[in-house]
Amino acid sequence: MLNLPYHATFVPLLYKIGVHSLQPQPGSKEAAAWAATTQDLLSHVPIIQQNSIAAQYQQFPSTFLSPAGIFPGHFYSYRYEAIDNNYDEFPIVLMLSKTRTHCLGLNFHYLPYDLRLALFEQFMPLIAPIPVSLLSRIYITYQRLTSITLYRAFRPCLKMYKLDRLKSQPIFITPMEWAAAITFPSERFLGKDIKTVWTESTLDVKRGRI
Repeated sequence: MLNLPYHATFVPLLYKIGVHSLQPQPGSKEAAAWAATTQDLLSHVPIIQQNSIAAQYQQFPSTFLSPAGIFPGHFYSYRYEAIDNNYDEFPIVLMLSKTRTHCLGLNFHYLPYDLRLALFEQFMPLIAPIPVSLLSRIYITYQRLTSITLYRAFRPCLKMYKLDRLKSQPIFITPMEWAAAITFPSERFLGKDIKTVWTESTLDVKRGRI
């Protein structure tokens, strides 16, 4: 059996930036129900299944870092405050590129669980080195995303973030916890409820918008 996401090292870090006030606590009935729902999805991600060993989690834990440490190809989470009122306060972002003032990435929260794990699996051949370690990253760029139809589900996730709008230190998600992190219910959408966000994203994917 896979280790449940609530046992992963990124979870206490999310609680420190404010996610604990929004989501079910470990050990609660709500947490158990969510874990049961996502367990089957996670079991279909073989590269993560092979690395979901508690010892490896502790050897390469998720950690806080400075914005200067953000690097393309890795997943990060942070507390964010946009200028407008339509955004996700706690995104889980696969970073594509970064400048001195902005970063461009894919916030997987904009897809329902089945679509976000399907997109993640499509990125698996782009992960290196293998087996997964702290040095592993996903070798994907915006140019590649827009040129390959297979990745069309990326479009609802594509977001630009201003570094001066980060309201917490970024959390570096260790590669061994990527699948667990993208299925963890840490999203908080402002301006729209989650059902509306997911419905709109699903329609965009079905229409094949690139």
